[in-house]
Amino acid sequence: MKRGLILLVVLFAGLGTFLYSTNSDFKAELNNWIGIAQQDSVRENFQSDSVSNTTSSTKSTSTRKKIPKAIRPDKYAHLDKYARETPEKYSRNNSELADYLKRPAKNDLEKARLIYSWIATHIHYDDKGFNTGQYSEESADSVLIKRKAVCEGFSSLFQELGHLMNLEVEKISGFAKGYGYKPGDKFSDIDHAWNAVKIDGTWKLIDVTWGSSDSETTDKGLLKSKMRFDPYWFCVPPEAFIFSHLPGDKDWQLTTNTITLREYENLLFINDSFFKLGFDSKQIFEKAISGTSREFVETFPFEYPINAAELPVSRKIERGRECTFSIESEYLESVMILDNEKWTELKREGNIFSIKYTPIGDKLKILVKANWYDKKFWAIAVYEIVDVKNLTAHNKVYVPLWGFVVNS
Repeated sequence: MKRGLILLVVLFAGLGTFLYSTNSDFKAELNNWIGIAQQDSVRENFQSDSVSNTTSSTKSTSTRKKIPKAIRPDKYAHLDKYARETPEKYSRNNSELADYLKRPAKNDLEKARLIYSWIATHIHYDDKGFNTGQYSEESADSVLIKRKAVCEGFSSLFQELGHLMNLEVEKISGFAKGYGYKPGDKFSDIDHAWNAVKIDGTWKLIDVTWGSSDSETTDKGLLKSKMRFDPYWFCVPPEAFIFSHLPGDKDWQLTTNTITLREYENLLFINDSFFKLGFDSKQIFEKAISGTSREFVETFPFEYPINAAELPVSRKIERGRECTFSIESEYLESVMILDNEKWTELKREGNIFSIKYTPIGDKLKILVKANWYDKKFWAIAVYEIVDVKNLTAHNKVYVPLWGFVVNS
């Protein structure tokens, strides 16, 4: 019986191979079917605001266990765990909490990280206060008791715990392109608060509010936040921070060149997924304020660390001109280019995926897959392909449509 089944499988496989190589209609139908299946999977995820790990419902015949890859712990992992698992008995007042948190710290940077991690994993965003405009007391003591706050309370608690650990910490007020921001919006009133902490003589910028949660808008048009620890907003380079945060006092911009409120309003918004890909924030800031590039590649978040070893930084790339695409990550299984309907896989050498590719269509997407069993690819970058005459820089403000983080 088994030999008969094997023989049938071999015969059908041979027939399929013969038809694919000799029958153009059969080949076209097969390619079309494969292309549609891949494109639909990408489109569904591409339009989503979040990166999901949903796979195809098609059953796999592999006996290999479907275990998602684990992200390697970074240098702060032990501190984040310590802060996250703080016993409640040490959280009754700020003085006791500060004494407990600083125990494993070897330097000021680690003290600041412990404060960041504790607040981001224990303090909820005050959705009701934001939605009604009726905020409760935002002092450090009050926030510790209530375990909820808006940006004023988050930054006040960070400052208080920092002072108790003998850190030099400032609370900064300013303008933020956060939840509800739309391109072209003008700013009149200060609407956000964050912190700066001096580490080894250098001020570092921290936004623990944005590091604590994500947000979405409900069917009733109200903000709804969900706690999610994001380490990105700890010690953000000033040239990256300025794209979403403008302090009321220009001295706290901490950039080589300062900008005005009007220039900030006209400065395009770049979400954190862009800088998480490893683009040089100093070069990007210089390009933006000089006007040499005003439309950067649209990027989307991905759950695993990825480094853009070599990718075009501009949103528009020239049709017919060869580009180098190179991505580095120890977590990826495959990286693809989708140029309109054309799929091309990047060559892998170790943890580097690269290709020299000539764009031909209208839109090009960089797609990645992390686990061997994933049936979908996730878009991490999207380019517009244009003729050379349309490559000149525009003054158009471009805002990625991925959903903004919480800000008050």
